[in-house]
Amino acid sequence: MPDSPVSFSLRTPTDVLGMIPYLLGFHPEDSLVVVLIGTDRQLLGTMRIDLAAPPSVAVERLKPIVDRQAKVSVVVVGYGPLTATGLTRTAAEVIAQTVPVLGVHFVSVGYRFCLTPGCKCPAAGGVLFDARETAVAAQSTVAGLVALPSRNALIALAEPDQAAQAAVAAAIRTLPPQVAPSKAALRDMLDQAALDVRLSDEQVARLVVMLRDQRVQEAVWLAATSDRVWQRDLWLDITRRTPDDHAAAPAFLAAWCAWLRGEDPLAHAAARRALAADPDAQMPKVIIASIQTGMPARDLIGAWPPATTGTTPVVPA
Repeated sequence: MPDSPVSFSLRTPTDVLGMIPYLLGFHPEDSLVVVLIGTDRQLLGTMRIDLAAPPSVAVERLKPIVDRQAKVSVVVVGYGPLTATGLTRTAAEVIAQTVPVLGVHFVSVGYRFCLTPGCKCPAAGGVLFDARETAVAAQSTVAGLVALPSRNALIALAEPDQAAQAAVAAAIRTLPPQVAPSKAALRDMLDQAALDVRLSDEQVARLVVMLRDQRVQEAVWLAATSDRVWQRDLWLDITRRTPDDHAAAPAFLAAWCAWLRGEDPLAHAAARRALAADPDAQMPKVIIASIQTGMPARDLIGAWPPATTGTTPVVPA
């Protein structure tokens, strides 16, 4: 993945359809994807729901996004068996009552179909299509974007690795009863991760125990305000390796870093992992709700953690 989100101008249906897997981070199946387009054909975002979900679900999720944008239109794309084209048409008709629909398309078994009412383009009867062979896909690959084979493969990036969890749990048991937060140790671990050097089990153990201290978690959060890919990869790796009773903080940080990069599906998956570890955690809930309303992560920078003392949280030296 690139260190910064890449901007694309989508000018043709092939551009849009070729880009969707790289926007989502996976190749969709049995899905309805709504691509939001702003002025000058600039991409504003994407939204995905299950193809079988009622169209009202898409409308409810679109309303707050549309309200936040001065001018927006959408492209509606269905993925699934050919028998499901009717579901896509119906969803597009319902969505069109809320926001202008520029086009309606369907992708199935190596073909794409244009379902836009009145369209007589060759794709109306179906044309061969492979998102991986489009020019936009090539540009995405060069830029370092990745489209995983499925949504489950993306969700797995935030799922626990039981063998790795056991190794970190064993390392945690070797730590003294009280692990004092250390600014120097934290800085050393972050510097190591920035060089793409994976943390050892012992380092992960100490880090996740330190993260139980709210001051440490806040300090790390405040440091994670860039879209550097190493930060996202660090916290995803730690999320997979951390025992469930320590996973809430690293999973939240993974969700935040993915959301900051515009990787909403991955951010959502990591936030759900955080809530599985700690159902009372508030920030993962904020991330999920914000993604659903189309609010970008940068709108929250500086808004959390709340200032209770008037000073920036710091890790004790």
